[in-house]
Amino acid sequence: WGGGALGQARVTGADGRLQVDYDRFVRNLGESTLQVRFPPGSAHEGSIRLSLSQDYLADNEVMATTPDPMSVTAEGDRLVYEFGVRGDGPLTVTFDLRPNSGLGVLEATVGGTSAKPVRIRQLVYP
Repeated sequence: WGGGALGQARVTGADGRLQVDYDRFVRNLGESTLQVRFPPGSAHEGSIRLSLSQDYLADNEVMATTPDPMSVTAEGDRLVYEFGVRGDGPLTVTFDLRPNSGLGVLEATVGGTSAKPVRIRQLVYP
């Protein structure tokens, strides 16, 4: 169930401005990683905003976010993380997560400042 070709998934936004790598299958109370990549040219006024569904984050304990965000704010049904970037470079954000929802399916919408959002689905097993 862990790692490998079947366990890993990658989804790219329709406009190519956002790429998300995640585990398709996660163990309840285990460890999981969600990685979001923005290509060069994604920054707006020196920062990139990344949004994640609040429901998804409520079903996961966020163990770490790398790099540290400048701010985190609630906007409707999502949390928006703002990251500073130097120049016009790329940004990769890694969330170390611990699913705590019990058995079932987790769904999330991941978006960004200049990126069309994508949806992910994960199966949580005991």
